[in-house]
Amino acid sequence: VYLYRAYDDDDDIPDCWANISCEELSNWNRGDAPFADSRNYNVGAAPGTDWDGDDYMVIRHWFQLPADLDFNGGIINHAFENYVLTYINGHKLFNERGGGSHGAQYWNSDGHQTIPKEWFNLGGPNLVAARGRDTGSGGQNRQWLDLEVSLDIGEEKTTHEVTVQILPTYDFVL
Repeated sequence: VYLYRAYDDDDDIPDCWANISCEELSNWNRGDAPFADSRNYNVGAAPGTDWDGDDYMVIRHWFQLPADLDFNGGIINHAFENYVLTYINGHKLFNERGGGSHGAQYWNSDGHQTIPKEWFNLGGPNLVAARGRDTGSGGQNRQWLDLEVSLDIGEEKTTHEVTVQILPTYDFVL
């Protein structure tokens, strides 16, 4: 489950939206990914949370990894159509400023980014935060937003949705 909030104007988004500590976010909504307009999605996955009429969507998800986890690093995949900016634990991971015309891809091939092992807080809280923007092309929200994080734990890679507790395999999907 994500904490999220939709905004009409970029100026209304709190400056601390990607920081681990941000008291301004204490009363956000809870919802499931993907975030998309239920009237106009075309990526093969029905929206978990409706994103209708607002230009910006900010999502945050917390997870924890065991302190003694042995892994090589992580990978994040993005599902988006236009604009997305993503952070993990305050580190900027990805910034697509638009114009990529990603069409109806779900996991965008250019939305794949490695995450250095040092950016994870083992035994403590981890935060993945993303800000998506709809361009309003044709007066309709055509944006969707979903994230998937997986860990490289050696020869074996599996995924597990972060929307539930992390299982002993230590792999997850946002």
